[in-house]
Amino acid sequence: LDTLSAPARRVADVLGVAGVPLTAEEVARVTEAADLTAAATAKALRELAAWGVSRQPRQGRVQLHDAFRLLCDGSVLDAGLRELVLRRLCD
Repeated sequence: LDTLSAPARRVADVLGVAGVPLTAEEVARVTEAADLTAAATAKALRELAAWGVSRQPRQGRVQLHDAFRLLCDGSVLDAGLRELVLRRLCD
């Protein structure tokens, strides 16, 4: 995970907090709360896929690879930002 860019690590933590597969559009909407643009999120998703951190098991939804679930637990996000992300996930 140390080799990932900061935006990719942030997206990975958002995926970890979500815990369920999300569409790319849902990820972009949620990562807006983490101060990432849609373009930065798309680039981060490509980076995560290239490193095998994320996968798209069905219908274009993206999720963390099981091996990274414990590592991407939202710890990169500060408490306020984590709360915003959780609210966006519930919307």
